[in-house]
Amino acid sequence: WWSYPDAVTGLHSAARFCSRAGQLLQSPARESHAFALVLVEIPNEETAPAAASAITSQLRSTDPVARIDRDLFAVAVLVAPGRPRDEAVEDRLGGAVRGALEWLSPVRTTHVRAEPGDRRDVDELLRAAIAALPGRVTGSGGAPWRGAGGSAAWLPFP
Repeated sequence: WWSYPDAVTGLHSAARFCSRAGQLLQSPARESHAFALVLVEIPNEETAPAAASAITSQLRSTDPVARIDRDLFAVAVLVAPGRPRDEAVEDRLGGAVRGALEWLSPVRTTHVRAEPGDRRDVDELLRAAIAALPGRVTGSGGAPWRGAGGSAAWLPFP
């Protein structure tokens, strides 16, 4: 469950996401670039394929993305100085998903930012982002690879 691609969306596994996001955090570009971890919460698992397509259409091929819970996607991006801020990335991803779902369903987003020199790892940033989603109930939906009852907030990140 940890290493296989998501069967519903075809996105990389949570393990691959954590690995690629960790590589971004350790890249030489981090000396001048900020790191943003964006979460996109969708209404239900049935909307996941459309949401995944909308999210990936807004990203570079090097930006890691994964479905980390039945209704939650995580995206990691480097934000270059002078480029649109992480708030703009969050807004763009949320808008793309809302558009793909025809604005009929609630879509929530949040992000955390790690400035150059910030030493937090992917696990810490992901937990902070999940905590920033108001009303997010951990343990409710279950991670897609575990079945009902789990939570992305309790993933065994290395």
